[in-house]
Amino acid sequence: METLNVMETPEELLVRLLEQNGWEWRTLVKIMNRTYHASYEIPQLKAMYQAAKLKAKQDEVSKETLGRRAVMQKYVCALCGYVYDPEEGDTDGGIAQGTAFEDLPDDWVCPICGAAKELFEAE
Repeated sequence: METLNVMETPEELLVRLLEQNGWEWRTLVKIMNRTYHASYEIPQLKAMYQAAKLKAKQDEVSKETLGRRAVMQKYVCALCGYVYDPEEGDTDGGIAQGTAFEDLPDDWVCPICGAAKELFEAE
C-alpha cells in the first residue's frame, strides 16, 4: 500500500505517484481527490503534472546556472595585470558578459597587452 504524506503539495504527490508507480490517471484522480478532499479531473491533473515537471526542470537549470556563476572566477594577466571578469566579459573582443574564462576561445588574447590565454592565472 502506498504511503501518502499529506504534507506534500498536490503537485509533489502527483509527480511522485506517477514516477514511482506509473499508475493510471483514473486511479490518481481517486487518490488525489481522497487525499486533498478535492474534485480533480484527469485534464487538471495532467496540466498540474506538466506544470510541476516544467518547474522542476526550470529549478534544475537555475541551480546549474547559479552554481556555474559561483565557480566563474576572475583571471589576471601575468604580463600586464589586466583582470578578466566573467561578469563583464570582453565586449570589445566579442566575448559576451557571463562567459567563463574556461569558455573563452583558445585564440583569445589579453585586450591590453595581447598575451595568450595561457598566461592568465586565477585570481
